[in-house]
Amino acid sequence: MVKLSDKSVIPSAMNDEFVQTWNWSFDGAKYSSTQHPVEKFVSGMHSIKLVATSNFGCVSEAKVEDVFIHPKPYMELAINDSCVYKDIIYTATDLRGNISNWYWTFADESSTGPSVIRKKFFVEGKQPFTLISETDMGCKDTLNRGFSIYDNDSYAGDDTVVAKNQPVYLNAMGGPNVTYNWSPALGLSNSHAENPVATLDKDIEYTLYSITDKGCEKTTNIFIKRYVGAEIYIPNAFTPNADGSNDQLKVFPVGFKSFDFVAIYNRYGQQVFLSKDWTKGWDGTLHGFKQDAGNYVVVAKMIDYNGNVIVRKSSMVLIR
Repeated sequence: MVKLSDKSVIPSAMNDEFVQTWNWSFDGAKYSSTQHPVEKFVSGMHSIKLVATSNFGCVSEAKVEDVFIHPKPYMELAINDSCVYKDIIYTATDLRGNISNWYWTFADESSTGPSVIRKKFFVEGKQPFTLISETDMGCKDTLNRGFSIYDNDSYAGDDTVVAKNQPVYLNAMGGPNVTYNWSPALGLSNSHAENPVATLDKDIEYTLYSITDKGCEKTTNIFIKRYVGAEIYIPNAFTPNADGSNDQLKVFPVGFKSFDFVAIYNRYGQQVFLSKDWTKGWDGTLHGFKQDAGNYVVVAKMIDYNGNVIVRKSSMVLIR
């Protein structure tokens, strides 16, 4: 677009005389009667003429200018949807051979560079995008596009500990339209299911490869450690000295369907800790006060995966 600016003045500015009308012509044809017209021109040499008329009917001499309109850039760019964490190469094509600068603008960053850039996205969702090309003469072209970045939510799961031959229900949680492949297939009810059951008598690590209908690939692993049977393991000592090592007393149940409780008693039979969550440990305090070093009794109860009640009682030492 080219903006034409009128700079007509009345030489004497007498008797309240002022410029009232404008007559622009372009290449010999009447073009516009506005004071500052804006028009789109094709590239090349053009003749522009302006005749102004005052409110008293006085007509100016014709002002003629020859103007060369430089060609604007013309570009092409293919943008496709993609996946998070995947390198994407964007290649813009200069269709007229006159582009000298490229200005890339994404939602999270802007850059000036060549016609080919590489980018990676870490969040799924709609992505706005603008590319501006510019010639040496300052002529610009703008391309606005939007595209989508997709993710793959499947996950093999956290490492776990179970008893030998205890069924483990794996859950990839990838949602619909996802293809799964668990490997090795050893001990699995279905190596291509989203939620296979694993039954083995030894330790094993499974690798889950999945791909969505959008082509987003992901590989995750889960390690399953097998113990001889259902059991509650209780440490025999701990050192709550805030050094980051063995600062809490935690029991370790294996092969359970449900965990009932863990309770700790001092030598006087006073309960100093109780929890129904086996992942929570005792830090050696009671109501915020440090407890004495010495022997304590730990009692824990659970229901194993076969429905049997297991209760374990053991002594342990608090070391300070």
